[in-house]
Amino acid sequence: MLTIKAIGGAKECVNYFLSPGASDYYVGKVEERGEWHGKGAAALGLSKTVTPEAFEEILLGNDPNSGKSLVSNRSKNRCPGVDWTFSVPGDVSAAWVVADEKGKEAIEQCVKRSVRESLDFAESNLNLARFGKGGQVKEKANLVSALFMHFCNRNGDPQLHIHAVVANVVQDKSGGWRHLNTGELFDWTRTLGPLFRCVLAKNLQEDLSIDCVQAKDDTGKSQSWFALKGIPKDLLTKWSSRRREIEEFSKAEEDLLGKPSAKVRARANLETRKSKDRLPHIDVLHEGWNKDAAEHRFTFDSIGKLTIPPAQKARSLLYQNAFRNTVKALSESEAHFSYRDVLRGVAERTQALRYTPSELSKKVRNTLARSQSIVHLQDRNGQAQYTTKKMWQLEGQLLCSVETLQNRPGAMVSERTTAKAIAAKSSIDQEQAEAVRRLTSQNCSIRLMQGVAG
Repeated sequence: MLTIKAIGGAKECVNYFLSPGASDYYVGKVEERGEWHGKGAAALGLSKTVTPEAFEEILLGNDPNSGKSLVSNRSKNRCPGVDWTFSVPGDVSAAWVVADEKGKEAIEQCVKRSVRESLDFAESNLNLARFGKGGQVKEKANLVSALFMHFCNRNGDPQLHIHAVVANVVQDKSGGWRHLNTGELFDWTRTLGPLFRCVLAKNLQEDLSIDCVQAKDDTGKSQSWFALKGIPKDLLTKWSSRRREIEEFSKAEEDLLGKPSAKVRARANLETRKSKDRLPHIDVLHEGWNKDAAEHRFTFDSIGKLTIPPAQKARSLLYQNAFRNTVKALSESEAHFSYRDVLRGVAERTQALRYTPSELSKKVRNTLARSQSIVHLQDRNGQAQYTTKKMWQLEGQLLCSVETLQNRPGAMVSERTTAKAIAAKSSIDQEQAEAVRRLTSQNCSIRLMQGVAG
């Protein structure tokens, strides 16, 4: 999965990732803890390891070399950046636990490379800079990000994840520096997560010959992530305590409010999280994990290995099915949808087909452009909007029916009866009363009212 949150303060962020005490939760040397990434970072001469001094200057919006401000009009409440956290599926963390040192390093490199490729996709395709009056002008830009790999969650379960701290300074196409368009990152988080998992599965298959398959639940329904063969289900359940806590919290909210929203799940994550200060050293955690794996007779050799990759024809058919099913699912709940919506759905359904974010993005754009069953609508907030030809025709028929009924006489309610009904309802306000009068006094067979929900 991929989560995102705004950074509260520069100093706090530096301390969290680079203070001496944080070394208990890392594997490797303290001085090798973080890595710079992005064309913006390269333009500032930032490469390889992240130092506390340079990291803090960047989060403050300053050039780490001269200390001068890179962006203007900085307020006291300026957000230093965002934390994009890329977490691997639980199966991959389990494989990492039982791998030897060489295998661990190989898996870590696959995760790091997959995060970099996902960030490169964002850098090339998203409007990451904002400027002009009210930040209304948005365009592509180069990122300055610092990557930190962690190996466990707050409950002490194994969980490989990388914090990509994206600074609130980006380099525009002219070489100048702008504020980060954080809204674009929040909008794309749900789509970039599946794209990250796609490329991670590709790298694991190609580099380690690990067989990655589309995950399924107990009923056989496909999930939006990939799985590895040969990993004991009971072990994965034991190492998924954070997920259970979040699900239980969300379920309680669901009982009160209905289906939990993304905001409810985000709140569940915050409400149930524990402090990492309570965790033992990473070496102690490893001892416990190895003991759990031994009890389940799980070793790295238990993991399914890739034999023959899917033929190009079969891969193409699986992609087409994924595209069709995505459009079908979107059409069942929405009258129209965006390119980003389609890309997210297709990425969720093609987890093990060896696509990079750029390859899958290009494929989805081409399919949308060529499809005879898709209608391209007017863009909305810079996002291409689409609908199906069937939905387009249905809405056209509906509008014709409405127009016909508006020109056909219909029943009316007398002013006296309407006034009596309104008087009997003391809870309605003046605007609601006026709406009732208009709807009951119009002489047509259909009356339409448009307003804000509630």
